[in-house]
Amino acid sequence: MPRSSTRKSVDPAYLQALGQHIRELRKARGWSQDELAEQADVHRTHPGKLENAEIGNPQIGTLMALAAAFELTLPELLTFPFPPATSVTGHEDPPRP
Repeated sequence: MPRSSTRKSVDPAYLQALGQHIRELRKARGWSQDELAEQADVHRTHPGKLENAEIGNPQIGTLMALAAAFELTLPELLTFPFPPATSVTGHEDPPRP
């Protein structure tokens, strides 16, 4: 019998914003995606997949390694301008990581 997963994917809008943030940090340093992967000691495809929001639940270890490569703390990596979502009632919802 297949297991039912209780894991939820991260908000796709947040993942896109995170990917853009990672791309901006990488480009500010003049690194290619491969160079970022080498600096962070992660698989060479991870930076591109994160930048393109292709990973629904990024691993904490990968995010920590990227933060270290950028000489940031994890909270610094995960904090960036993110427009609040608007609910169906027209009120702003808090951002969901």
